Amino acid sequence: MTSWLPNPFRVVILGGGISGFSAAHTILKHAKVPCQITVLEKQHRAGGWLQSSRYDDGIVIEHGPRSARSTGDVALQALAMISELNVDDKVIGIPQSNDAAKRRFVYANGKMNTLPSTFASILRKKEPFSKSLLSVLMKEAFVKKSTSNEDESVYSFFQRRFGKEIADYMSDPLCRGIFGGDARELSLKSCFPILHEYEENHGSVVRGMMFSKKGNQDLGNSTLVQKAKSEKWVSWSMENGLQTLPDIWSDNLKSKGVNVLLDRGCTEIDISTYNKIKCHTHEGIFEADRLISSLPGSALSPLLKNYDSNLSDLVGSIKYANMAVISLEYENSKIPHSGFGFLAPSSEPIDILGMTFDSLLFPQFTKNSSVVTVMAGGAWFHSLFGMPENADVSKIKELAIQSVRDILHIKEDPKRVVCKIQRDCIPQYTLGHQARAKAIQNYIKTNDIPLTIVGNLYGGVGVNDCIINSRNETLKWMASNHIY
Repeated sequence: MTSWLPNPFRVVILGGGISGFSAAHTILKHAKVPCQITVLEKQHRAGGWLQSSRYDDGIVIEHGPRSARSTGDVALQALAMISELNVDDKVIGIPQSNDAAKRRFVYANGKMNTLPSTFASILRKKEPFSKSLLSVLMKEAFVKKSTSNEDESVYSFFQRRFGKEIADYMSDPLCRGIFGGDARELSLKSCFPILHEYEENHGSVVRGMMFSKKGNQDLGNSTLVQKAKSEKWVSWSMENGLQTLPDIWSDNLKSKGVNVLLDRGCTEIDISTYNKIKCHTHEGIFEADRLISSLPGSALSPLLKNYDSNLSDLVGSIKYANMAVISLEYENSKIPHSGFGFLAPSSEPIDILGMTFDSLLFPQFTKNSSVVTVMAGGAWFHSLFGMPENADVSKIKELAIQSVRDILHIKEDPKRVVCKIQRDCIPQYTLGHQARAKAIQNYIKTNDIPLTIVGNLYGGVGVNDCIINSRNETLKWMASNHIY
């Protein structure tokens, strides 16, 4: 069945982050034919949006994601896959008993408000809500199911099913925290598909949560998964920061013969009539029988322009948000709120999206200092700071410092301020996103283009989503080409 395939079958993967490494890992694990795998990464380090700075005094600062969830099927599948790298002893689990992990805030009406997180807390009315969450949930169970087939925004869905306060103080800041996006523009089907399925299949989110079947993904005998379950983790990270994961993954792949090349960005993609791929770089041309891209659509689109402008336009139709991530270290001041951090709704007259209280969640990364990370920009980046390449970093730092003073009332000058402007880091799953994603997939399939797109272009933007979606898309391609 596979005798027609080249020997070895050459695969080039664009992007040396967890999505690209997940694809390479999947090929090594499941391929039934010899494969020669090359990973091209334009940066001088592996990791993509996972980026940790480690300082001589022991402080670790994250410039991208700082943790990943450890509940739900996708999260457990990701942990099982990570466990295959023999890194269980380097994974840091955060149990649900951890105060910082379970308590989260919304900054609304000029003050910090604790979000309900326990059964007891949903029984009482808590600001900024005018009713108890229990009464809202009970009412939602009887809200009529939508009969429209139109894509619906996250904000509209929450307002329709739960009321304006929940839409304003929960869905709005949640979208700002996860996507850096506007809940009134983001698609419910694409951003929170499980909520759409609950209403579609059970007529209600509450009934869906109560009666939907739980996943039964076979996770084998993963010790890491068993540990996460027994210790009741809610999230996880890695020793010395999340970048430890791609660093180790890169070494693991190289030890198995994968060619991981840093400082080797692709400048153009050319595919011949015989489906032979040429990836042009400043250091030469890499030929392949299959191309896997984990690049943002904004980076992949121009590479395809000369080969197929239609595909380039389709990929480029998915827009991305820029984010300013500012970490501040304080030597003599304590964070006055015990929790993970807070998010601010777009209605709040402040110019930041929220803050994470890093030293409370991961004290081993911050020693005796207090470290806070401020997030700003997202869908509002251009209106606040202009184009990312021209943004005034000093003004962004001052915004972060002043925000900490105003909201956390920390008057001390920070010992360390580190600002990273992450360009095109989060895709915006806006209304119509599913149709755009389907158009890309159908175009590739119809025109028999030897390209697989993995990463966060569609299917989720979280760490676990990227790992598992990349695995699944790679397996689909391998199965259709009789490699798996």
